[in-house]
Amino acid sequence: MLKQFCNTRLNFKAFFSVLTLAFVASNALAQDNVNFVGDFEPTQSEIRNHFNSIDQMGKIFGNCLQQDYYYHIRFHDRYGVSPFYGSATKFAEMSIEERRNYLARMGKDPSIADKMSKTSCIGLTLKCYEKAFKETNQLALYRKIQKFTAANNYDGSAMVEAFRRLGWYVMYWNPDPSLNEAYDAAEKARNPNNDSRAWGYHAYRHLMVNRHKKYFKNPVDDITSLVGFGTNSPQHILGQAPMLIGVASTGYHTYPGMYGVIIEAHSTRSITDRFTVETSKFNPIANGGAPRGKFLTGIIAVPPGYEPYRSRRSGYGW
Repeated sequence: MLKQFCNTRLNFKAFFSVLTLAFVASNALAQDNVNFVGDFEPTQSEIRNHFNSIDQMGKIFGNCLQQDYYYHIRFHDRYGVSPFYGSATKFAEMSIEERRNYLARMGKDPSIADKMSKTSCIGLTLKCYEKAFKETNQLALYRKIQKFTAANNYDGSAMVEAFRRLGWYVMYWNPDPSLNEAYDAAEKARNPNNDSRAWGYHAYRHLMVNRHKKYFKNPVDDITSLVGFGTNSPQHILGQAPMLIGVASTGYHTYPGMYGVIIEAHSTRSITDRFTVETSKFNPIANGGAPRGKFLTGIIAVPPGYEPYRSRRSGYGW
């Protein structure tokens, strides 16, 4: 009798688990019936030139990310505010005069406002990739990528897809698939209507990636290398790539980086937040790992020639 009761409880648990996944899947399916808007088809000449520019681009791109990060730290240390304000904050909606008055009320020098500029996760990514493309004589190609990204509401997923068409290698990442349903339940509890579009649909995306090698709109090349690593940093996979770009929670968050190190800018942080721009090694569910902010599954792309176990150069740290 006890064995039968326990089996019944287990069956109910499995039944409700299936129902939960079905609910999440039904919501996700409504999104999955759409594709990227607009065209991005690089020529063979553009692909070849891009491949030959990767290492030079990596140096330019990495320097750009580091400059913004260190500028943020030095500025914050001096003034107590970041030089960057999130694009989705009230501060961003103010006129320059309103910003000066706001800082004055905080007891800050109002002229600081003239030194501040807007940022976001996709904004930092676009900024530094534009610099890298421009300084390697690929500005026309970058403009095509920018146009494609803009046509898709500046969603980082579109940028990842554009890079994939240039030969980049796209990997699905999920540190611990056994936690997918717990992640989904926690996100639904925090935001029942998904007003912020932050749900990751973790269980459903995992299912679709394994069935179709596709993460939402994005085709995926590799569904195993960055799965199940837990809190162990996968530096052996990413640590040699001079550039990377990824998205989490179905494109809600975009993060650039290099050599396995992520540098993120955030669109919703207060100007007093020391972590408006922050950096850490890619290690999503480890304490202090990146991307930050409960981003638990997603995709990440590395340049051609830097696919796992086929790297062209040794690791690098900064």
